[in-house]
Amino acid sequence: MTLVTNDTLTDGLTNDRYVKAVRLVDDFEDEVYDRIKDTLDDIMTSEQEGLFDNNLDYDKGHNPTPGPTYGTLRFEGTMMQTNSDGNNLKLNIGLEWVEPETQGRDEWPEPLLCYVYYKIKYAPTEPFQAVSAATRESNEWDAISVGDEQWDSGQRVAPGIFYVPIVDGDDIEEGLSVLGDHCTTFVQQMVE
Repeated sequence: MTLVTNDTLTDGLTNDRYVKAVRLVDDFEDEVYDRIKDTLDDIMTSEQEGLFDNNLDYDKGHNPTPGPTYGTLRFEGTMMQTNSDGNNLKLNIGLEWVEPETQGRDEWPEPLLCYVYYKIKYAPTEPFQAVSAATRESNEWDAISVGDEQWDSGQRVAPGIFYVPIVDGDDIEEGLSVLGDHCTTFVQQMVE
């Protein structure tokens, strides 16, 4: 438990700092969620026959508690396919913070690695590995890295993630765009 001093409380009250900080967080999250949802909408309407229900409901997620991830903002859409265990596949797109070493980036200049990503939960491993290899071999997908799924529950359920590191607001839009193109190109292959 952290002890809060009167100085800390005074700092939060001075010039409405606490209220301004809360509004900043709310505005940030709203903007990120809007961009993620737009990307998910684009993927779902990109002539992906039989992958998504036209009346899809989104599952919006938020994990502000440090664990394997320091924070995650994501949307998830249930797909019409199931895996061999009967689990519906789920397309998960989000923004996440982790320690750089978690994704093999020992030389990252920031204390935390922030990236936009997508993964298909409950997808088979072999197609994911084939798409990972194709991604690494193609100059078209240079901006995309392949990494391990980070999770805030007891079990990993995706074979991995495709992600683009980000450091500023423009990177979010550009990263989601390239990930959307990548997903649209390869999603059929990954769910077969």
